[in-house]
Amino acid sequence: MKKINLIIAWLSILWLSVILLPKTYNLRWNIAWISLIIIVFSRPLADILPRIWIFKKIVCMRKGIGILCWSAALSHSIWYFIFHDVAVANLFVDGFYRSVNNLIWWGVWAMIFILPPLITSNMYCISKLGKYRKLIQRFTYIAFITTAIHVYLVKQELRILILLWIYIVIYILAFKKIIIWKSKDQF
Repeated sequence: MKKINLIIAWLSILWLSVILLPKTYNLRWNIAWISLIIIVFSRPLADILPRIWIFKKIVCMRKGIGILCWSAALSHSIWYFIFHDVAVANLFVDGFYRSVNNLIWWGVWAMIFILPPLITSNMYCISKLGKYRKLIQRFTYIAFITTAIHVYLVKQELRILILLWIYIVIYILAFKKIIIWKSKDQF
């Protein structure tokens, strides 16, 4: 498992190295979105479907997948700001960028919400934060929702909203501890 996490971490570094290659723009965006989906769906699915072992394995790899997600999203953001000639300061000053209907604003919020879980995923923060670390890690769910809105505003596809509702249902099932497919030893 440690080798897989190391490979994922190195992939994250590689994504940052190709930051200025515009031809990989869609690939970086897709990697960020898919890895975020994997991160947020893996825990509730592992809870409600304990018989499917792959979800438990993915839960163990969420830290590495989170680093990959953040680095791909960062390179996606930087590419957008550089090649669309958008000044970061304008995001906070110009009213156009702060509109609820503006896709950039939702992407910025997603990056803001994903930063605390990323920063507190090291061993030092884990030991110092204790039970409060779990609260900080839940910012990932808010980042998922803001990213889903961002993606919806970009693509205007109904399946993004359907995915968001499916996630909400799965999360509620996991929160209520409703197990759909019990493991063999739970019968």
